[in-house]
Parts: sequence; structure tokens; C-alpha cells
Amino acid sequence: MNPYRPTSIAIDFDRTFTSDVDMWRTMIRMFTQRGHKVYCVTGRTETPYSRAELYNTFGPRTFSLLTRCVFCNHLPKREITKQLGIHIDIWIDDLPEGVGGLTPAQLARIDGTVNVCETLPIFTPKVVHPESYWPPILEMLPQ
Repeated sequence: MNPYRPTSIAIDFDRTFTSDVDMWRTMIRMFTQRGHKVYCVTGRTETPYSRAELYNTFGPRTFSLLTRCVFCNHLPKREITKQLGIHIDIWIDDLPEGVGGLTPAQLARIDGTVNVCETLPIFTPKVVHPESYWPPILEMLPQ
């Protein structure tokens, strides 16, 4: 029995789920076994090819565990899920800026150029550059 409240978890597809497919399949199974709802929320445009690629990559078993797949057509994910009446408690995304708070043009300018350290489910954080935020930690890393 899960002593915690059920939560809604959104996982991005490209560069998040696809970064380690077997691990995320296991995590999705664990989340759903504990009573949580798991959504795939992707920035992709919905096409027959995209739907088939998601289904094939998740695999039939894991795909059947998802509450829903949401295609955001390159719009802010939080805005699209809200319009659909879906409240997400936890966002798992390699590019948290895509969750919300930026225009598509702003998002396109920073995609792949920043390192984001953390995102919290209650807000979309500002971009964090580790080299300016944690200089003492970076000095300890091997060069």
C-alpha cells in the first residue's frame, strides 16, 4: 500500500524517456503500481508517425500503463495540459523550460545550450548555469 497521495507524473519523450528506455519502463511500472498516473507529455507535433514511434519505443506493455500521451505541438507543456484539464504534479523533462514560462521562440534559442540542474513541480525554474552557480564544486571536478 502506498502511504503517499497519488500524483500525476509527466515524462517527456525525446532525450528523457529515450535516454534510458529500460530504466524509464521500470520507473513507469513502479509509479503505476503505487497508484500514480503517468502521462507522456511531448513537445512533438501529433502525426501518425509520431504516435507509432512513441508506441513502438515505449513498447505495448509500458504504453498500456500510461494514462495518456499528450502532443503539445511545440507549445508550452504546462499550458497544453491545463487546457486539457490535466494537472501535473511532477514534471520529468530534459528541458524544463519547455514545460512553461517561455515562448516557442525563446525556447528555440536556448534548446541544447544550457544545463538545467533541477525543476520543481510547483514552478518552472529560471535557467541555471552550473559554472556560475557552483564554482567551488566545479573546482573539485577533474579537468
